Amino acid sequence: MKYQLPFGTHGIRGNAQLAPFTKKHLASLAQALELFIETKNVPKGIIIGYDTRTSAPFIKTTLCKNFTSSLFIADAGMLPTPALIQTLKKDASFGLGIMITASHNPAQDNGLKFFLQAGVEISKEDEIRIQNLFDQSFLQPIHEPQAQNARHAYDNSFELYFTQIKKKFAPRFLSGLHIGLDCANGATSTYAPIIFKHFGAKVTTINTSLSGSAINKDCGSNHPDQIKALVIANKLFCGFAFDGDGDRVVAINSHGMLKNGDDLMSIIATNPIRKKQGPVIGTVMSNSGLKKHLSKNNLTFEASNVGESEVVKSMLKNQSSLGGEPSGHIIIKEYLLASDGIFAALAALDSILLTNNLSFTSFDHQPQLSKSISTPMKFQLNLPEIKTIIENYKTSYNDAQFLIRYSGTEPLLRISVEASTTQHAAMLLHALSLDLSTVITRLTKNSVDKNEQSDREISTLPAII
Repeated sequence: MKYQLPFGTHGIRGNAQLAPFTKKHLASLAQALELFIETKNVPKGIIIGYDTRTSAPFIKTTLCKNFTSSLFIADAGMLPTPALIQTLKKDASFGLGIMITASHNPAQDNGLKFFLQAGVEISKEDEIRIQNLFDQSFLQPIHEPQAQNARHAYDNSFELYFTQIKKKFAPRFLSGLHIGLDCANGATSTYAPIIFKHFGAKVTTINTSLSGSAINKDCGSNHPDQIKALVIANKLFCGFAFDGDGDRVVAINSHGMLKNGDDLMSIIATNPIRKKQGPVIGTVMSNSGLKKHLSKNNLTFEASNVGESEVVKSMLKNQSSLGGEPSGHIIIKEYLLASDGIFAALAALDSILLTNNLSFTSFDHQPQLSKSISTPMKFQLNLPEIKTIIENYKTSYNDAQFLIRYSGTEPLLRISVEASTTQHAAMLLHALSLDLSTVITRLTKNSVDKNEQSDREISTLPAII
């Protein structure tokens, strides 16, 4: 029986105790990746990094045991995803990078992000190629290579990463500032404090455990209450919260106000040294207030589809140097064509200090609320039962904006509503979530009862707005 690798918006992700993280699945995946590298005409070197999750050593070891001796395998250790990407960009001896992480997901999950030489994320076509090679391997019995591959420690990643960051900011430009960092018990736990202290900041950290069992648990960029409490209690200048693998960041100003990815982009975009940067690229989830704010500052805004890869694609198309998402993925092209929470935080601080915007003033948000509902099955959003509900809300409340999309990494339907008041948005969100949850529950029950869930019904189609 074939197994469909769960590629989402950013690699493979799922429960670390289940497929594709079993010995059999990982062995077949390793063999598929080795064959994939041969088709890409790149160096036969693979570098592997990982966040703090307890499942990472098993995944890493199982993959490495099933690579042949024809490959050079480098173990970069625990590091943020952008540090692995910088390594691939600066060290041309690697044709493939594998980051073992489930990003902002809870500790029981894990995942794999794949990057080609120079740190370029693999394409959808590459994913299809890997799936086809996996299918061929998966049908065969597991045979570990007779000449197993030796794994070599790679100790240069932090130096390569930090060197690139130091080129972009003045020495000790954070002197005199007391900054809080919530490292989400993840991959920034070691890196972030060193970097912020290097630039002169006094640093207070929380959630820096490397045990792996508490990564993202009620902390980090998805749960900023802890960093907010730290900033207020200690009267800090500001605080930043990262996610498990360090590619997201949100901020808290000295008054305890949350500043998300949209806010930070608006702050970075108005840095006086940023000229001819092209349009700022957000997504369909970006707050409409961001576009208005940029327009007042003689900047333009373009909305891409959701997902970092979609933002990057739009940045390249529009010759933009800045893009990101409300969740805290922020891409600054002249540094790296991928999101980096630590660098984005430093870039925001640089802009704040240059403009004397010490309160992190950004823009007036249009009230926007979001909710996720569990979806054991991802039914097409254009099924009549679902589409009718969405269209009725759009027609009945044309002064509001609705975004309904499936998560690319979790079994969730994400619902966002933007309206003229918070109360109105809350009412619409509650009602729409209830209606959609009811119909999805009914469709799921019918599919299970009939035991005939068809390919026609199940998909992860683009969002309906």
